[in-house]
Amino acid sequence: MIKVYDENDKKSIDKQFKVNLWTFLTITILYVLICVGLLIWNRFLVYGSSLSIYFLVTDCVLTLFYLPYAFIFLGIPFKRIRYYRRLVHSVDTGNVTTQEGEFIKYSYNTIIKDGVDFKSFVMTRYYDKKQQDFEFEVLVDKEKQMPEFAEGEKIEVEVLGNVLVGYRRIEDNE
Repeated sequence: MIKVYDENDKKSIDKQFKVNLWTFLTITILYVLICVGLLIWNRFLVYGSSLSIYFLVTDCVLTLFYLPYAFIFLGIPFKRIRYYRRLVHSVDTGNVTTQEGEFIKYSYNTIIKDGVDFKSFVMTRYYDKKQQDFEFEVLVDKEKQMPEFAEGEKIEVEVLGNVLVGYRRIEDNE
């Protein structure tokens, strides 16, 4: 069975997650410290001092830069990294099932499931309860290479939900 995810994927996404988390936390702590420092500086000024306007202007400018950064940083890349990290780690702990069938076709449309981008391919799968074949769409991580199958080739896939975890070709003599 050829596995799609390995330990290097986990280490890589964990490192990327930690770097992004520490970057965000460092900038947030720096912002809070500057704001608290400005507040303390403003409190030690004489009542009605003309210098207090500098506190207000500086605090507003810092907030105008920080809030969009926090929204964009947390809303786009950090969130996607978190979703991808969850997928990679759930491969070991999730309910991975094995499906057998014949390969039908590739679909290169981008599908977004749980915040992760996927490509897909379609295979047939025999459903015992209804006693017939059904088409089964298998999602392949867009970061990974799509496995190459010939139309009608018998394959066995390991899936987590319908996300590809591993695959192998089934020989006719098996």
